[in-house]
Amino acid sequence: MAESVSSNDLLTRCRLLLDEIQQFRDYLTEHRKGKEVELRHFQNTIVSEQKSIEKVRHLSIRGSKVYVDSEFILKFIAKEADTERIAHTLRSSNLRFYEAVCE
Repeated sequence: MAESVSSNDLLTRCRLLLDEIQQFRDYLTEHRKGKEVELRHFQNTIVSEQKSIEKVRHLSIRGSKVYVDSEFILKFIAKEADTERIAHTLRSSNLRFYEAVCE
């Protein structure tokens, strides 16, 4: 059976990884090596992953609550297929790969 993954756990790990990258960037700047190592693309990729996880988390939190958007009342009922899609998206996160690259 596939491992259960929490969106909160993934978001925490994203933040930690981004913090580590920033610390490394600061270290490089301090030692005047900042221009020799390009981290921007890698960092932006992790930020993109974080945003994707946040979107999925928002969907999973909404569940079957009623929301008012402008003049429309929207009701989102999480069906079993939606729940499976959300779980699959979280399990398929590339975060584990990004963490391995940073080790």
